[in-house]
Amino acid sequence: MSPSAIAFATRRCARWRLMPSSAAILTPAVPGMNHGEEIETSMVLAVAPDLVHPDRAQPQYPEFPVDFGTRPVRLHEIGENAVFGDPRPATAAKGETLFAAVIAAASVEVERFLAG
Repeated sequence: MSPSAIAFATRRCARWRLMPSSAAILTPAVPGMNHGEEIETSMVLAVAPDLVHPDRAQPQYPEFPVDFGTRPVRLHEIGENAVFGDPRPATAAKGETLFAAVIAAASVEVERFLAG
């Protein structure tokens, strides 16, 4: 699965509030903003575990500029490792649960659309 597909699925999880209680997702660094934390790391562990380096996992809750999201910002300007949250609790099982929830919710939306 491509990084853009993972990012899309992550945004859908946040938007549709699909964080199942079994996933026990922690608080993100910024509401609605996930990057390299428990959610994304879990999803990558589920589909491409060789891309994850748990030995390098470090939490980061950076101070975001007041105008964050309204102008381009390089991630290294915000923090050392571009992580917004804590990737350490991530598991492949959580990622699989999140993907299943996204697929289920997307299926409902597609069926609704096709029904007209």
